[in-house]
Amino acid sequence: LIGPEDGEPPKFRCGIKRVFMRSGILTQLREIMAFISKRSALLMQRKYRAKKGISFVARIEMAKHKLHKVVEEADTACVNDCKSVVTALDKVKAALNLNQEKAKNDKSWDLALGARASI
Repeated sequence: LIGPEDGEPPKFRCGIKRVFMRSGILTQLREIMAFISKRSALLMQRKYRAKKGISFVARIEMAKHKLHKVVEEADTACVNDCKSVVTALDKVKAALNLNQEKAKNDKSWDLALGARASI
């Protein structure tokens, strides 16, 4: 057996083919493993949420950019005089702004912007 012979008895000893443990040591090891696996799961969830948040911010910005291009094309084609075009563009702008405001009120929006800035 390997381990100190004097002083306080060790929590475990290693033999040639076996490990000898005092009572309660296996429970402590299982608690440590459960903590590590829970912590790992939380870190993976955080990274996944940050990734999804970054893609959500990017999609909103892309939609705004595309809408801006459509408005410019409507201006150059003189289609803005048509009431139905103006109504449709206003509805799209309102929906996009509403979704962005809902997202900004959520705490994850700031976290996503922070994660995106750190990349």
